[in-house]
This record gives sequence, structure tokens and C-alpha cells, in this order.
Amino acid sequence: MEFFNSLFYFLIVLGILVNIHELGHFFAARLTGMRADIFSFGMGKRLFGYNTRLGFTFGNLEESFEYDGLTDYRFSLLPIGGYVKIAGMVDESMDDGIINSEPKPYEFRSKNALQKAFVLSAGVIMNFLLAVVIYAGIIYTNGEQVITDTKIAYVGKNSIAQNVGFIAGDSIVGGISLKHLVGNESVKVIRDNNKIKFDLSGSKVVNQITKDKEFGIDIGNQAIYFSDVLSLNVAGKAGMIKNDTILSLNNSPIFSRLQFMDIVKSNKQKPISVIYKRKNKIDSTIITTNKDGLLGVYVASDYKGNIKDVEYSLGESLSYGFNNSLEMINMIYSSIAQIFKGNIEVKQALGGPIMIAKSSAQTAEMGLGSFLKFIAALSISLALMNILPFPALDGGHLIIVLIEGIFRREIPIKVKMIVQQIGVVILLLMMLLIFYLDLTR
Repeated sequence: MEFFNSLFYFLIVLGILVNIHELGHFFAARLTGMRADIFSFGMGKRLFGYNTRLGFTFGNLEESFEYDGLTDYRFSLLPIGGYVKIAGMVDESMDDGIINSEPKPYEFRSKNALQKAFVLSAGVIMNFLLAVVIYAGIIYTNGEQVITDTKIAYVGKNSIAQNVGFIAGDSIVGGISLKHLVGNESVKVIRDNNKIKFDLSGSKVVNQITKDKEFGIDIGNQAIYFSDVLSLNVAGKAGMIKNDTILSLNNSPIFSRLQFMDIVKSNKQKPISVIYKRKNKIDSTIITTNKDGLLGVYVASDYKGNIKDVEYSLGESLSYGFNNSLEMINMIYSSIAQIFKGNIEVKQALGGPIMIAKSSAQTAEMGLGSFLKFIAALSISLALMNILPFPALDGGHLIIVLIEGIFRREIPIKVKMIVQQIGVVILLLMMLLIFYLDLTR
């Protein structure tokens, strides 16, 4: 059931992102006088579709079908994205019908460099705008809930924060943000009425986090509960169920998720006394961790402290959405820089279809807002990937347009086809590598 749930949300996410991207190419092509022969939802064999000449039809169109300026809107067999077939453009369809023909006024080949660049970059622009609209829509509709508590209630054992020097009781001044992931950031805290400054190295923090090491700070006023319990693991066998709230472990009151995890880790394969609340009833049990030192549960927290509600106007929301999208771009590029510097392992940084599918389902279960934010972040990632100057990607096509603009002549179609074929092969190999990393992860 979990597999089909993940697959369902994966197809929704991929369908939205890819087709929004292709809509950008489609609208830009029409605005610049290019013909768009096909707009397909999905890849492969045509299942059914509509065009103004034949109306609604099933199956493939005849090979002799002449588009003559109309667009066939279709649903295809494989629901893993979509594509737009622009007349006179060498793309992933590998259509070689234009090799021996002169550029026609309505074809991609006949347009100037600026028009071509607009069409090629329109998909990336649409993905960026989608992220802006999602972030803006969420903040405009729901506003923002700001936690006003700044005092650290717990610092994880052997965590990044503990190694830096944070201790329980410190009050953070101005918050902590490592969104740039590069250089150092100064963080100030108030301790015993004195201000203390810590310097955090973004690259070192990222390196530790990718190795599954917690940053290690928790504020207080949290209810710790099980968001899920594996019924065949130790906690499930002990009678624990989803949504049980943990009051204490080994007689220590629990007020932090990190605290819960530290106590469990320090009692590997030892009995742990658990006092918990289920609905309005308080109960207790004894659980011994499995051989890996785990209970077989997913731990979540529900903040019960002071929250300040902040509302945004439409203009402020759009500004927030735009700035948040720019920050996401900066974070992704900074992460890529950390990969090349060796601070982030490639295996930990790259996520393929399995990771996306699991994350799609997990964020969907967390609510519509979380699911939409995931789509926005992935839309930015898709935009940045497509704009890379690599054959078969939009960025690769832009490089060809730039070269043609500089030399004021078209690169031979056969050369473009070869470059495109090489690019597609390399991309397929990269996809196989990422899929392999997904499986091994």
C-alpha cells in the first residue's frame, strides 16, 4: 500500500512540474510565431487527444498527418512528465525530418537568437514562477506562525551545537540561518545576562548534517509523540501505537525530541520505562530497544508554547514568495559547491525517483501546505537542472543558440542531432547512477 501511495503522489508531483515547464515552452513558442505541433501529457505512445481538425480521437495519429499550424493536445502512455514538439527544433524526439529542408518562417530555426533564447528559457521561468506563486499563496492564505520562545531547552549529546558551545538555558538572539551554507555566520546568545558570540562554519555544519548528525538544539514547550509505530518492532510489540504522547523515559520528563533520542541511544538493548498518554489516559510500559538500539517508531513534536501570528498583504506575500525562491536557488547552488569541495557526499546529495516518491508521500501526509512547499522546492531544482549548459537540456540548447548568434550561421542539423544524442545517452547514464544511489541508500 505504501508503494502505491508513494507512486500516486510521485506522478502528481512530476505531472505538475514537467507540464508547467512545458507550458512555458508552449506559450513562448506561440508568442514568437513558432508552431507547436504536439503538447503531450506523458511520454511515449499516444493514448488519446484532441486537435481542431479531427476532434477527439484515440490512438496514434497517422504518420502522414500534417499539422499545418494546429496543435495536437494528447495524453500519452507513460505518465512521467510531458513534452512540447516545436516545429524545426532538434529535441529529444530525434525527428530528422528537417535535415534536408530549408528553415520555414514558422519554425524554430528561422527565428532570431533572442526569440530562440526566450522559448528555451521559458520552461525554467515557469518553474521559478510556480515556486513564487506557491510560497506567496501559502503565506497569503495562512500567514506565518512565529515561535517567540528563544531559550534553548536541550542540546543534543555530541551534536554540532554542543561541540560549538551551546548549552541549555541559552537564549538565541536573532535566530540561526545557514541558508547560504558557505563561510561563517555569527550567532549571539544571552547566557546569565551576558552576550556570547559563536562562529558557525556553514560548510562544516552541512558536512555533519549529511552524515546524519543533528544540529542539536531544541526549544522547550514541546509535546513529544509517535507519528508512526512499526507494529512488528519492539515498541509495537510492547503495545505502543501512533499518536501516543511520551511523558517520561526512565523517570526523566520528556520535553524535547532530541532528549528522547539521546535517552534511547544511551540505553541500547536495555529496558526503558516509558510513561505515556493515550487520549486522556496515562499508562506505562517497559521497552527494550532492538539490536540496532532502535524502538521502531517515528518521533515528532508538537509545540505548545507562545506563537505569534503574522499576516501578509498580497504585495508582501509576492515579495516573500520571490525572495524565498531566490533563497532556495542560492541554497541549491551552495550545496552543489559543497559537493565539489568534498564537504557533502554525492550519495547523500543526489535524490532520484525513489527518494522523490517517498518525500512526496511523506509531505502529502503532513498536509497540503507541506506538500505544496515540497513541489515549490522541487520546481526550483528542476529549473536549475534544466538551465545547466549540458547537451539535451535547455541550457545546452541555449549554448548552441549563443554560438549561432555569435557566428551568425546555423550549426548543421546533423551536428545538432549528434550532440543531442550524446547528451541523451549521458543523461540516461546519470539517471541510472542516481537510481542506483537511491536503491543503495
